[in-house]
Amino acid sequence: MKKTILSIAAVVATFSVHAQTWSGSTSSINSTYRTGNVGINTTNPTAPLTVNGNVLIGNPSAVTMPTGYKLYVETGILTEKVKVAVKGTSNWADFVFDKNYNLPKLSEVEQFINTNKHLPGIPSASEMVNKGNDLGEMDARLLQKIEELTLYIIKLEKDFNELKNKK
Repeated sequence: MKKTILSIAAVVATFSVHAQTWSGSTSSINSTYRTGNVGINTTNPTAPLTVNGNVLIGNPSAVTMPTGYKLYVETGILTEKVKVAVKGTSNWADFVFDKNYNLPKLSEVEQFINTNKHLPGIPSASEMVNKGNDLGEMDARLLQKIEELTLYIIKLEKDFNELKNKK
């Protein structure tokens, strides 16, 4: 059993050479065996696999680790759930319902769309290709558009009822 665990740790250590230069030692592998956790670039792993550094999953000769990220997966990730944290309430779109919010006139929105070929406040297709999609930020922007649409519909209903009552 101990030999199997050490073999697994050796495979993880070999893999880590491609993801990050290994700076551990056999004693750190042995200590991780005793705790049940494996550490790469750390002697104190706090989870079943703890990596102190960047992780690249894919062909390291075909992909360069992007700056500013801890994990890169070359061909994608399949998951049943993604949870994106929001830093604070100002990063969410509830401000649309504030009495001082300046709801754009639909004619202004139409003019922006005709000129730019996308909604105001939403990145263009080329921006998405160049910068990627920040899920948390995009969710907030899309919610802002939904809340604006809700306000437009409420106004339309009020205008409709006013016209209906005039007859």
